[in-house]
Amino acid sequence: MAIRLGGNLGFNKRIGGVNLGVNIPFGDSGINTSKVGKSGKTQDNSINRIISHVSESGGFSKPTLYKIQITPPTGLKNWVSDTKTMKHIAFNCDSIGIPGRNIATKANKTYGLKKEYAYDKIHQELTATFYVSEGLEEFQFFEAWTDLMFDANGNVGWYNDYAQGTVVIDQLSNKVEKVTDVNDLGVIASCILYEAYPKTVSPMRLGYALGNQVQRLDVSFTFRDAQTVYYNSEKTSERTSNPLSKVSSFFQNFNINGSIPLGNNFRIGTGSARNRNRSIF
Repeated sequence: MAIRLGGNLGFNKRIGGVNLGVNIPFGDSGINTSKVGKSGKTQDNSINRIISHVSESGGFSKPTLYKIQITPPTGLKNWVSDTKTMKHIAFNCDSIGIPGRNIATKANKTYGLKKEYAYDKIHQELTATFYVSEGLEEFQFFEAWTDLMFDANGNVGWYNDYAQGTVVIDQLSNKVEKVTDVNDLGVIASCILYEAYPKTVSPMRLGYALGNQVQRLDVSFTFRDAQTVYYNSEKTSERTSNPLSKVSSFFQNFNINGSIPLGNNFRIGTGSARNRNRSIF
């Protein structure tokens, strides 16, 4: 049986024609006690329900379970053929992210409340951090890639030459079936960056105060399009059901021999195709 104590302690005295009084509340009178809920609990926030929700969803995704694969453009022949070094560079990726979505909209109002219409998809640059090996292979690789864009002689490269690379980011899990590599974890989803290339390669810091640290390199990738492939999922929409065969690449929409897929008789400009097979844009 609960006993509630509470009330007021006070006195009143008249001194020299003036009333002096003190009123001191103490304890819990229970008059204004909230009656909402029981111990602040609902049916859905009990510990058993929380454990059940987590168990039904298979747990939480781990940001430390990932791997990347970088496919350099064909202009970097020495790096394309050296698959062992490319695997080491990808393995040394300390941090990276999966791109989000940023839709550009424009307001339109005829009468009443306005509507926001989507008119473009904006991709922000993706920053990755790499551990640098003793031979500086990571810095050499991205330096050679940027040389395709702007070489030592001040020549600007062709978009078709340096924007042929792709970056694939795999989110891994130990609770899904292994598809390709039996020595690795299963892949939940893969994010593919189309026409990706490094836009910014950070300088490598040197200093005596950094003696206990590992050399790192920050690289910012820009890309034309990105798409995430979800494996073992039936919720993929029809527009993204077959992303590996989608026509989103610049090289599929615009043939570098000077024609575009608007008909066999449609050509751009005049002259031979040989003089138009390379473009800066």
